[in-house]
Amino acid sequence: MQAALAFGFVGLNIALWLFVLLVQNIQARLRQIPPRVRWGSPSPFLYFQDWHMATWGDWAGLSFIDFVAGYFFLQNLGASELAFALAFGFAASTIFHLRCLHARYRPDAGYPAAGTVSLHGYAHLLYFFVQSTLCGFVLTLLWQDILGNFLWLAIAGTIIYIASFAKDWSEGKLAKS
Repeated sequence: MQAALAFGFVGLNIALWLFVLLVQNIQARLRQIPPRVRWGSPSPFLYFQDWHMATWGDWAGLSFIDFVAGYFFLQNLGASELAFALAFGFAASTIFHLRCLHARYRPDAGYPAAGTVSLHGYAHLLYFFVQSTLCGFVLTLLWQDILGNFLWLAIAGTIIYIASFAKDWSEGKLAKS
């Protein structure tokens, strides 16, 4: 049962990620967001798939973390863990959203202009909240003495995601416009 739930959480990660991409592609086809201009051009306008965090960071790093969250979800989720995880997810999502709304944020498919959020942006914000909440839940496992291979899997997922963040950072994608 636990393994099935763990793989189910990974499947949910991929399904939500594909949903975010689908919303973006529909909005692009309907011309509700500007056309994609790849990184390295004079005025880039990045789409979801242009971010390392959104590609291998989400697919690999967050899938590892989601597997751990799914495995322990039923047996270790109590009221205090749920409260912490939701608060963590809400705080992380709020910070992300406010940063993207700022006038100096470089426009992209989710936030196409200062103070503007596209439908894709809201879909990504939902994805971000779900993933941040699951990361918050995995953090609660640390004070429950969850060790061994699951701890290493969560650490590996975290390292992969941090590496994807660092890659986007080093390429200048996170710099203000």
